Amino acid sequence: MELRSNGKNLLISFFLQYSRSPVLHYEIMTKVRINPGVCGFPAIVEIEKKKGKKFSVKISSKCEMVEKIGKKIAELSFMDAFKGILDNPVYRKGSICLKHVSCPVPSGILKALEVEAGLAVPKDVIIEFSKEPSDGGVQ
Repeated sequence: MELRSNGKNLLISFFLQYSRSPVLHYEIMTKVRINPGVCGFPAIVEIEKKKGKKFSVKISSKCEMVEKIGKKIAELSFMDAFKGILDNPVYRKGSICLKHVSCPVPSGILKALEVEAGLAVPKDVIIEFSKEPSDGGVQ
């Protein structure tokens, strides 16, 4: 049985304990949709916990560069969520695959990893632009 809720897929199965009483067991795969803005190529990122502290990564997008980064980071580790920008495999591969340095996809991948690893709660990230009158450079 599969249920959908808030961008998460809940895979539900029932197991019998030694007492033969049913116990609900579920696995959650974190799925995020990243709308990068003006380029118009949204990305879907799915991260799923595997054995140990490993996570599988699936990325789909019409952007060839984003697809390429997805192939290069098909697996991440728990510790990748703690690595700085210069040492982080997501940003390192992003710097090779992506031509647009402000692409939000690498950040979205790491946000999804944090949620799947239990390090953060799922909360949307928003960058908003506002136009405000300039003071004309007068201080």
